[in-house]
Amino acid sequence: MLHQTGQDEASLDALYRGQLPLHQPLAEQMTAVSEPHEQPLTDIQYAYLIGRNTGLELGGLSSSYYLELDVDALDEARFKYAVNQTIGRHAMLRAVAVAGGKQKIVPACSLYCMKSKDIRAWEASDQDTYLTTLRQSMEKQRLTLDEAPSFEMRITRLADNTWRLHCHFDLMFLDVISVRLVLKDIWREYQLKGDTTPVKLPDFLDYVAAERILQGEAQGQNDQQYWLERIHHLPPAPELPLNISPQQIEHPNIQRLSRLLPTQTLVSFKQAADKHGLTAEALLLGCYSEVIRQWSKRQDFTLTLTQMGRRPYEEGIDQTVGNFLQPQLLPVSCVAESTFSERMLEVQTLLYQGKLHASFNGIQVLRELTSRKQENRAISMPVVFSNTLTPELAEWVPDWRGPGSREVYASNQTPQIWLENQITLEQQGLGIHFNYVDGLFPANLAQDMMDAYLDLLNQVISDEALSEQTIWQKTGAVVSIPESDKAERRAANDTFVDIRPRLLHDSLLDAAKNRPDAVAIEQGDKRLTYGELVAKSTHLAAKLRESAHIEAGDIIAVSLPQGPELILGILGILQSGGAYVSIDPALPQQRRLQLLHRCQAKAVVTTTEIYTNPEEYQPFLRVDLDILPDDAPLETVSPIQSADDLAYVIFTSGSTGEPKGVMISHSNAVNTLDDINRRFRVTADDAVLSIAPAGFDLSVYDYFGVLGAGGRLVFLAADAQNDPKIWCETLIHHGITIWNSVPAPVKVMVDRASDLLASSKLRLILMSGDWIPVDLPDAIRNALPDAQVISLGGATEGSIWSICYPIAHVEKDWVSIPYGKPLANQRFHVLNEWLEDCPKWGIGELYM
Repeated sequence: MLHQTGQDEASLDALYRGQLPLHQPLAEQMTAVSEPHEQPLTDIQYAYLIGRNTGLELGGLSSSYYLELDVDALDEARFKYAVNQTIGRHAMLRAVAVAGGKQKIVPACSLYCMKSKDIRAWEASDQDTYLTTLRQSMEKQRLTLDEAPSFEMRITRLADNTWRLHCHFDLMFLDVISVRLVLKDIWREYQLKGDTTPVKLPDFLDYVAAERILQGEAQGQNDQQYWLERIHHLPPAPELPLNISPQQIEHPNIQRLSRLLPTQTLVSFKQAADKHGLTAEALLLGCYSEVIRQWSKRQDFTLTLTQMGRRPYEEGIDQTVGNFLQPQLLPVSCVAESTFSERMLEVQTLLYQGKLHASFNGIQVLRELTSRKQENRAISMPVVFSNTLTPELAEWVPDWRGPGSREVYASNQTPQIWLENQITLEQQGLGIHFNYVDGLFPANLAQDMMDAYLDLLNQVISDEALSEQTIWQKTGAVVSIPESDKAERRAANDTFVDIRPRLLHDSLLDAAKNRPDAVAIEQGDKRLTYGELVAKSTHLAAKLRESAHIEAGDIIAVSLPQGPELILGILGILQSGGAYVSIDPALPQQRRLQLLHRCQAKAVVTTTEIYTNPEEYQPFLRVDLDILPDDAPLETVSPIQSADDLAYVIFTSGSTGEPKGVMISHSNAVNTLDDINRRFRVTADDAVLSIAPAGFDLSVYDYFGVLGAGGRLVFLAADAQNDPKIWCETLIHHGITIWNSVPAPVKVMVDRASDLLASSKLRLILMSGDWIPVDLPDAIRNALPDAQVISLGGATEGSIWSICYPIAHVEKDWVSIPYGKPLANQRFHVLNEWLEDCPKWGIGELYM
């Protein structure tokens, strides 16, 4: 709530009446401005002038308001006379822009000629075509600013007793309230048939001069200080989902989405606001900010508000016509633990604090912010809230539409905005409008946001219980994502598959029992059958049990290069009951020892061929594979671990640069292996060329996914060069069917050896661990038209992979390959900073 002094209370009362605060009369005397005299444009007028520039981002538009009214029994001649009388009365209807960023008033010399057309006799379809064409041409036109008046009106006679008024107002010299004042005066002149006595009104250009003087006085300096103290804490603009970058839209077209809050519902809304100590305007703005929060990447952001209050320098300023609009910035920064009621009160406090210090306007704040941050481009806050009504959502200008008239259509556009929530009072209730740049946002996003907005407004009104709390006591997100989004996610995360829990190496041991003479591992001319592999690994397991006193999940390191001995060592560790961690023998000694100490390894499996110094790896127990007896009788090693025990540790770099050991259980790894084999029908007929090092989790699939299916694991020859042609020759020579790696090696093969690649038997290409070039899948299919190309992903903690996307077809406009959908028994969520679900297209963090 605002802490009010007597002056604050008086100022707030004035704000509710549409008056900006004026603490005391101006110390500097103001000289009245004569009509031909030139005056500088205001900040908002200059922004509108710049916004007409087609070379500007989302520019090339005039700020304008278009309106159609159907009127009964119109006297056209009398109406045209009333329009000209009103032009003579209001100086700003005769304002023009002149060189140097200035404006002046021209005399009312010639009559304004209004076009009219009678289409009563036309067929209905011809009438519709004419009216649609006229609307499209008038509402998007850009009037010249060096001729007055800066509006266009036309009359179309539709039937004997029905006329349609078409009105286009350029908002360079008028704000929306002034447009309504103009229309009300036209109707008054029309009804009184010219029998009116002109009343001298305060001059808008005098008002502008007074505002400039105010900025140099104590109040203006205080307002400037208020904003400068907060400028470094202003959050950025909302980061809404975009379909295209704003810079890529050459000719922006503003679309309007409108909904109605019926009159009785509006009454209930005002009552709810009053009950909670809020103005209806503040509650509406707060609800809009909650909707923006749900779709924004950041939950704190800054909105632009259109401030249309007037400072009471002179009596009768509320009847003066001009562009009094001053943008105001509203920082929206709340914590998830705050209740909806607390957030609404905070919005109201900031709204009225901003209005109390409005002489330093939002454009000036943004200029200062741009200067301080030394940005190459001007900082903007292009998500806008425009309330054209009083704080209690009543008209500032009653009965402006005129007697016997009905509003048929209205629209407005503003350059350089993304999304504007405009509030108007319609004849049937409250008009809630979204003006947004066509094509900027993904399809249906504006509609989804509007649906959520209306739903929240109705929740506020109904005050329905939510989890035994009303909406007012609710913390966190109060805006629900669309039901269609929820249904999509439920379907995507419905991943249950009944996978039998077992140890990581059980399937490999089963394959050895069923096919002991089948080749398991190949490297160059080396061959190792399943039977030979298990016999050797069992000896190692027994040795480790005997010498290291292994308990379930104890970590044992293996430090060997890629080849059959590496798999033998890993399998022996698992059979012993331990969990393996691979320590690359190419690492410096200090780094290797650091990793061993970090994971508290009980032993290290290696060979004397790799480390000839017997004291290498001291003080850790060292077991050398090459000195184990080959002819020892086969021992039985029964498992001592369960499926939930640790299977392996993978060291990643970690976010701090320090190595981070990721610990994976048997059951979690088996879940991924079984799902991949099931999805892609991996069998004993398959073979994989394993190029991922054992310290990279892709290797786990090569070792236990393919071998677990009874297939072959092939390593490059120990002396093979890192050459894509050699890779392809190895693929062909060994009949490789599966490739599993990061995308880079695949791209190198496609680019440099596609002819050789085409001669291979590759049927399944698994790529993960890095961004996949968008053109790579089609390039692969040019060489291997029948191969399945699969994108996989997920964190190391997710047990190799967690998500999968079969790349069947790549659209031309894609900038990346889709991430995909979860693998078996895994689920994905995209959550915002408050750990709430992001809606479709929303930007958040991925949670598994």
